This record gives sequence, C-alpha cells and structure tokens, in this order.
Amino acid sequence: MNIAIVGANGFVGARLARTYIAGGHAVWAFCRSRRDNVPEGCVVVSAAVPGVTQVVFDVVYVSIGNYALTEE
Repeated sequence: MNIAIVGANGFVGARLARTYIAGGHAVWAFCRSRRDNVPEGCVVVSAAVPGVTQVVFDVVYVSIGNYALTEE
C-alpha cells in the first residue's frame, strides 16, 4: 500500500511510518520542517517533489501538532 503521513517526523507520525515500513509498505513523509526524525525508508515530500500528484494513496494520516513542555 501507499501510505501518506503528514507529520512523519513527529512522535506519533514517525512510529506509524516505522510500522508501515516494517510491513513492506511504501511510506511518503510530508514534513514542513525538521526532517531529522523521519524514519529511513520514507520518501520525504515537499512542494518541489515532481510526480507526487500522480501517486494514489491508500491511507492518509494527519499527525501534526505543536506542543511545548513548560515548567510551572
């Protein structure tokens, strides 16, 4: 299957990506910034990747968020 994960560099998205890669699926990682946490084996997608509009995805996950740990 072709799996798209928006936020594949985050805590949840990276774990989803690893799980699908281990299962032999093609994983497309849509990331806005920091790509150091994207699991190996993903196709990292930005607006400049040619041909991405021709891919049919079987599953699309949106796993994005902004959080900060603060001490009170």
